[in-house]
Amino acid sequence: MKYRTITAFLTSREEKKLKLRVQSRRTCAFAIILLAFSVATNARASGINIVQNPGFEDSSSSLLNWTSSGFIPYTASVHSGSFSAWDTNCAFGCADFLSQILTTGVGTVYDLTFWAETQNVNSATPNVQALWNGSAVFNQSITAGLPWAEFTVLGLTATNAATTLEFTIQPGAHLVLDDVSVSAEGSATTTPEPGTFPLAAAATMLLVLIQLPRKRRRAGEIRA
Repeated sequence: MKYRTITAFLTSREEKKLKLRVQSRRTCAFAIILLAFSVATNARASGINIVQNPGFEDSSSSLLNWTSSGFIPYTASVHSGSFSAWDTNCAFGCADFLSQILTTGVGTVYDLTFWAETQNVNSATPNVQALWNGSAVFNQSITAGLPWAEFTVLGLTATNAATTLEFTIQPGAHLVLDDVSVSAEGSATTTPEPGTFPLAAAATMLLVLIQLPRKRRRAGEIRA
């Protein structure tokens, strides 16, 4: 009788330990699932920037990935990082521009954002343009001497697999650009970020491990 009591006590203690291990695994699995969901949500919120060298940080000697006339790497004024793109001096009659050919999906809708400031040479309110495949989608005067400002253009549809993004400024001022971004609307909602797959796999493995002790207990009960 005493032997049975000790055995029952040990069985009860082992059962409690098993429940604690199972609960710990469940907590860990749920934490990983929440982390994977958070990563995916952040990806949906931020999208994927298809602009190469968007902040001009790879531009110590030239504006890598960009085609330009009159623009050079600039360090005297930046929005972030160490470099921006500066139009040296667009005098009257100039045709300065900064452009990049983007790889786009036909029919995909994109959003454009960029940071800019202007510096007065002969115009206190120079006009800045952003062109999407040759069509002006942004045409606005930016008062010279003001702090950096962010500008956004929504709903740009790509009609080709290659789309040219271009910036120009009317003569008589300096244009400084930084942190250019073009991202597809909802680009991360249909295709999960690669970083979420290992997290999801780890959570699945933990959930499988959680079920193993339960199955073993059931098998033991059947045999008994």
